[in-house]
Parts: sequence; structure tokens; C-alpha cells
Amino acid sequence: MHSTPNNQSQHKNSGKDWSQVTYVQITDQVIGAFTIQMPMGWQNKAYLHQYYGLNRPIAISTTTDGQAAIYISDPEIPLFMEPASMADPNNQWLVNLNPTYRVAAYVPAEYFFTDYIQRKFGQRPGFRIVRTGPNAAYHQMLVDSAKRHGANFYTTTVSILFEYVNNGERIHDLISGSTISTGSLWIADMYAVSAKGDPESYQHIGLKMLSSIRMNPQWQQHNNNLHEQQMQSLRMSEQNLWVNHQQNMANLRMQSESHQVRMKNMQDGFQASNQQWMDNQRQQYSNQPTGNDYNHERFVNVIREEHTVMDQQGNIFQVDNKHERYYVNKLDGTYIGTDNATGLSDLGRTQGIDIRNYEEVKIIK
Repeated sequence: MHSTPNNQSQHKNSGKDWSQVTYVQITDQVIGAFTIQMPMGWQNKAYLHQYYGLNRPIAISTTTDGQAAIYISDPEIPLFMEPASMADPNNQWLVNLNPTYRVAAYVPAEYFFTDYIQRKFGQRPGFRIVRTGPNAAYHQMLVDSAKRHGANFYTTTVSILFEYVNNGERIHDLISGSTISTGSLWIADMYAVSAKGDPESYQHIGLKMLSSIRMNPQWQQHNNNLHEQQMQSLRMSEQNLWVNHQQNMANLRMQSESHQVRMKNMQDGFQASNQQWMDNQRQQYSNQPTGNDYNHERFVNVIREEHTVMDQQGNIFQVDNKHERYYVNKLDGTYIGTDNATGLSDLGRTQGIDIRNYEEVKIIK
């Protein structure tokens, strides 16, 4: 983790005076993909969550007294494709191959995150939503970011204050969310504060952290090139599958026609031979093989913990804990997580990667 002192922000928390919060620049701890401004002296962690080409900066910052924690983004929120865009075969192909995409019509932030909170926290003791309202500062930050990048999109924002009981103690959480539509594609993102006291006292710090995220241009260019290579390989693999499918269908049609001719020639006066032939066919068929860190437990459903893994050279990496096996790219430090049955050769076929650049790493904790 690399840090550089930055500017200060004057605010006061009802439980403790944070009037002089000094921010430091933190670099993504795994591959250096982005930087973010985080409070100096707090327990800070920042990393890039990567899954099927979706790169999402994740950050967690916990106060020095342990009374509150701030979370940037949720790696489990997918991307969404508008149903009307499915008329484009390229979009159909993308959704079918990439599990991070969902097909759904745009949902304003208030409704999306109300449902999000209900699903993640609704079963907790004493759960209730206290207040829902717009987040003007968050909305303006998104508008300014769009102008800075020359982008054009429609966005809605919301802040939802809710509470619940955890281990006999009442917890207060404040989630600020946005849903952003570019037309055919829309995304949902959020930042959150979980506190024993008033979470609104920390909201400005969360917004400062979120708005300060900057991607490393060199890493981004490298990632774009790698992504395009993978997409080309996937497209080629899909084309080969289609050609093989067509050939298989043609073979089946030829076999069917040949079978019909044989049956027609045999149907008159050759009952015994016909029965023997059928018996042989059934026997052949039956013999064919078939092949077809400050772990904030009250926010555990929002932010997943990580595994620490080690490669053969003793290098240590942080990865998510959503998978059973992990393969690290020896060139750039990115990784792919899979289930226990998926090996490196399987990834070469399904994702079009050069498996020579990857090695399986060992989970050490």
C-alpha cells in the first residue's frame, strides 16, 4: 500500500471530533490499477475486484476508534442490459458468455436500492428503514465526472438510512446508491457507512473517497488490449463451435436419410434380417459412451472478505473468496477464480486465454 498526504476536510462527528481529517492517496494493493484518497490513520484497504472482465474498485476504511466503517462499492452488483438491446446479436452473445450481465429494464436508484437493502438486511432483528431521500451531492459528483470524461448518461441517486440489531446492539447504516443508464447498458453502484452512532456524520468522507478514485492510464490501456484479445479469441471459439454444429447437423441428416433407405429396402420379405439389424443397432447404441480486516460483520453481506494466496515463487496476492481455485496472470498480476472442477486447460478453451501466462496459486488463508 502506498500513501501520500493530501488535503483536509472540516466536519464534526457527534461521537468524536473529526474536524481535521487528513486524506492520503492509497494505491490499489494488488496490481496498482487505481488510486483513492482515504483518511490518514484509519484502517484502509483498497483493491480491484476482477470478474469476467468487470473491474470494480473496492475500498474499506474503518475509524481509529472502531465506531464506523465506510465502504466503496459492492462486487456482487452485476451490470444490466436493456431488453430492447437484445435485438443486437452481439449483445446476445455477450450476455450468454458473461455471467456478470443481467437483462433488465432500467430501475431508478430509489427502487433498486430499497430492494437491495431489503434482500440483504431485511431478515435481521429490528430491521427498519428510517428515511429515504435524494443525494444531491452524489448526483452532482456523477454529473461532473461525466463532463470530465465527455460522457452522456441519465442517472438517479438515493440515500437510505436504516437500522437493525446485531448482537444486542443497534446498528445504523446509510447507503447512498446510483443507477446510471447509457441507453442499452445501465449500472448500479454505491457507497455506504455503517456506524454505532450517526452514519450521516461520515457521509462526506465516503463521497470524498468515491469521487477521488482515478484509474492508472497505463494499466487501463494494458487491460483494454488484453480484453480485446480475449474477446477476439472468444469470438473465434464461438465461430468454430457454430461450424462444428453445422457439420454435426449435416452428418445427422445424412445418417437419417441413409437409415430411411435401408429400412425401405428391408421392409419386404426380410423380417428376420430386419429384426437382427435392429438388435444390432440397439446393442451398438447401448455400448456407446455418454458425454454430455476489520471484518465489519454487520456489513458482511455487502462486502465479501478475501483469500490470501501464494504462487510458486512465494509472491502473495489478495483475491476474493468467491471461488475454490485461483489462477494468477504472471505478466500483470490479474487473476481468474473458478470452481474446484475447472482447470487451467478449461479456462483456455472457455475464455480464450494463453494458459502459459497463468499459474494456479495456493490459498494460504
